[in-house]
This record gives sequence, structure tokens and C-alpha cells, in this order.
Amino acid sequence: MVRASLALAPLQIAVRAGEATLPLLLAAWFGRTRETDAYVFVSAAFALAAALGFQIFHDSALVPILALARAKGHGRVSALVGAVLARTLAYGGVAAGASIALFAGVVALRYQGAERTTVRLLAAALGVQLVAIAVRGLFATCLQAHHRYRTPAVASIVAFAVQLCVLVLAHVPMGIVSLALGALAGEIAAALVLYVALRRVVRFRPAWAIPPELGELGRLLRAEGFGSAIGRVNPLVDQLMASAVAIAGGGTLLRYAYDVATAPTSALQATLFPVLLAHLSEDAASGDVDRVRRTVARTVAVVAAGSAAIALLVYGVREPLLRLLFLHGTMDAGGVATMAAILPYHLLGLVPFATLLIATRAHVALRNGPIFMRLGLIGTALNLAGNVLLLPYLGLRGIALATSLTSAVLAAISLLALPRAPGERRLPNHGRGL
Repeated sequence: MVRASLALAPLQIAVRAGEATLPLLLAAWFGRTRETDAYVFVSAAFALAAALGFQIFHDSALVPILALARAKGHGRVSALVGAVLARTLAYGGVAAGASIALFAGVVALRYQGAERTTVRLLAAALGVQLVAIAVRGLFATCLQAHHRYRTPAVASIVAFAVQLCVLVLAHVPMGIVSLALGALAGEIAAALVLYVALRRVVRFRPAWAIPPELGELGRLLRAEGFGSAIGRVNPLVDQLMASAVAIAGGGTLLRYAYDVATAPTSALQATLFPVLLAHLSEDAASGDVDRVRRTVARTVAVVAAGSAAIALLVYGVREPLLRLLFLHGTMDAGGVATMAAILPYHLLGLVPFATLLIATRAHVALRNGPIFMRLGLIGTALNLAGNVLLLPYLGLRGIALATSLTSAVLAAISLLALPRAPGERRLPNHGRGL
């Protein structure tokens, strides 16, 4: 796993370095306004829709199910990929259309004039992007399940390059809408790159046939998707709570501080975690639960130590770091100072959040999907309670602290729920696990 992760590192450094410039460009070009708050709100809502059914393949039960299908013959893999692709295009198109209609016809009514038009344009672009996200995620996950880790990274580079070109050309004439259009163009380009690469590994075509593995995959993906969707309510709650604080662009500043604090986990998700899930899935498919637990324990120890060191370093240099990153263009010094006050509370959750991501992949590999619905409900309840209790005393810092405490509780529950033997369920569920 270490060798494969290190081989990915150069590509992912390029990807993350490019993506890290995006918030800086946004801060310089758009600053903090009601328009940026509208974009953050709409994008958070569509992120919820993505979690519900469009980002469902990323680090999902598709990896262990493909491992099982691969053991039964290459034809089983081709049939499974074709069946999943057909349903992704059909159901995804219907769901994306419903999401666009909801925002264009209902949610946009809370805005007035030009802002209402902007929200509707954002919804149209982000809605179409949902289908592209789903197809890209399907192709990338299939490649990772076959230990082809480099191609998704190359596709990410292509996606960012296309998105940046659109932003450079369109941010002046189209304003904040260019963000959604650039993201859409990038997703489509990445999906095309991945399609060409996957066709060299698996010969498939969209089909409505029902392979034997499709039933279990559907049950696991639904459980994982609903659990993730419930958790995605938290950013919406945070943005709504932030609007109650008398700080211009408070929701935007909260989001920027969170992005800085969690940047190390983005690197892990791009390098280590796809490799980790593929290996855990193969161990789980062979019934070696002890090896799964040992791998998780070692990974948590290393990642937690590294994350703690990074959190301390960022805390020590937070003020000059944030000034260097964000104090450009229309972003003002007061906004940067507010981010510097919020950032330590987000950094408290870096180690728990990284631990939670590792434990989550272990449960995915063990095909223990039903646990994610419970984790989502617990996380949403904890985050909402934390916001209500802490916001009156700490303001935006209280929202950040509630997020960190929620991550800590969920990480502990996830680790304690790992089975100790094949077939054991540490928490009761009604789904089909290993």
C-alpha cells in the first residue's frame, strides 16, 4: 500500500496544488458577498444531492463487490459494470432534472432580482454536473478496484485544467455562475478520460441485464448513500446557522477555514485511501477479518500522528498563512482575521476526521453498509445540538467546534463497531453484511 501510495504522490501533489489555488482565486475574484454566500448555499445543497445518489460510487461497496465478481470470472465484471452504467445514466438523469426543477421553481423564491437568476443558473449547471459526477465516480472506482490508481489522478488534472480555463475566460462576464460552468466542464472531461482507460481493462456496454451481484450492490449502495446524505445535511445546517451571525460573508469564511483545516485529508483521500480500500476489500473477500483490523490499526496510528503534527504546525502559522493565501484582490483583512479565529476550532477535528475516514473504508470493505445510516443520524443530531449550544457563546467558532466534536464521536463509534470475526456485527442492523 505504501509503494502504491507513494507512486501516486507526484500526480496527486500536482492535482492538490492546482486545486488549492482555486479558493485563492475565488477569494481574489469574488471576495465575500451575498452572491458568494448564495453559491456556497446552492453548492452545499447539490453536494447533498450528490451524496444521496451521485457520489455513491466513490470509495463504495462497488470495490468489494467487484473483487468478488473478479474471482468468478472476467465476464461477471463486464456484465456488472454495464448494468450499473445503464442505471446510473437513466436514474441519474431523472434525479438531476428533479433537483434542477426544485431549485429553479421553489428554492430560488427566497432570493430576489439578479440573485434569483443567479441561483437558477447555478442550479441548472450543477444539476447537469450531478450526472457527470456519477459517471466519473463509477469509472474511477472500477479502475481503482483493478489497482489502476494513476488514471483517476490524471483525470483529476484534466478536470482542474478545464475548470480553470473556463473560470479564467468566464469569471468577468458571467460572475459566480462561471464556477458552476467550470466544474461541469471539468467533470465531463474527466469522465471521458476515465472511459477510454476503463475500456482497455473491461469490455462493457450499458445494459439492463441483472447480474447476480447487482442485488447486494444495490442494497449496500443505498445504505451508504443515505448515510452519507444524512451527514451532508451538516454543511447546510452550518451555513444556515452562520447566516444568524452578524458577519458579512460569514458562511463563506467558515467554509474557507474548513477547507484549509481539512486539506491534509484531501491528500490522503487521493493517495492512500483508494489503495487502502482495494486491499481491505480483497482481505475481506477472503474472510481475513483479523488482517483488516490490523491494517486499520496501523493506518490509524500513522495517519493520526501525522495529522496531529500538521494541525500543530498550521495552528502556529495560521495568521501569516491565511494572509498569504487569502489577502488578495477583494478579500479584506477583517475577513482573514475572522478565518484565523475560526481555524483552530476546525483543526481540533483534523485527527478525528482522518480516523473516521479510515474506519469508514474498513466498514465499506466488510460490506457493513447499514452502519452508515446510523452514523449519519448520530452525526446530524450531534452537529445540530452543538451548533445550537455553542453558537450563542462562540459565534462562528462554535459552529466549527461542533463539527470537530461530531467527528470525534463518530470516529470512536466507527472503530468500536468493527467486527472481530467474519459474520460478526458490532452494531445491530437489518442489512446483509459480511
